[in-house]
Formats: sequence, structure tokens, C-alpha cells
Amino acid sequence: MRKHLDENGFEDIKVKSMEGEKPARTSLNSPLARCVTDSAYEVYEKDPVTYPTSAGSGPAHIVKEQGVPVVGIGISHQKSKVHSPNENIRIKDLVKGVKHLVKTIEKFH
Repeated sequence: MRKHLDENGFEDIKVKSMEGEKPARTSLNSPLARCVTDSAYEVYEKDPVTYPTSAGSGPAHIVKEQGVPVVGIGISHQKSKVHSPNENIRIKDLVKGVKHLVKTIEKFH
């Protein structure tokens, strides 16, 4: 943020970090990440979309600092209106998402 402000002529603006979460990232090539993508393919019958970083936050770093890999598995659809007052999920997507989680646990344990 500081660099961006400085580069755009806003050197006079003060930036103060007040709170946040430490980051955590597990390689997309890790055994857990590969297990999640393989399981997703089996359930959804198409290649999953994977992202190396999530815009969300949470305490994943606490787990990662203990040497345990962390990945997120999203269950949604294009019109789910994530985090809005009328956020929703279709039952068929929820069922497939649960099947994906179960298959991942079965394969990875």
C-alpha cells in the first residue's frame, strides 16, 4: 500500500496497520492439493478451478505453522451472491460439495 501511494504522489498519507491475519499457502503440487483436485474431478467429472491464493481470511496460518497443509474447498454457483444478505446455495451443489469433501477425506487419510 505504501509503495502504491508513494508511486502515485500520495507520500503525505499515513498508513497504519491495525489488524489482519498472517498468510498461509500450500503448494498446488502438494499431496493434499492434488488429492483435493483429483477428488473434485471424480465428483464433478470436469477439471476443477484452482487458485493459489484466496481473497478471504482466516486462521489457516495457525495450522500451517504446525506443518499441516491447508487448502480451501469452495461450494458455490455463479448466482450464489456470496456474503450478501441473500447468499444461497443450490441443494444439488451442497450434496456434490459434501461428496467432494468425503471423497477427499477417504483418499487422503
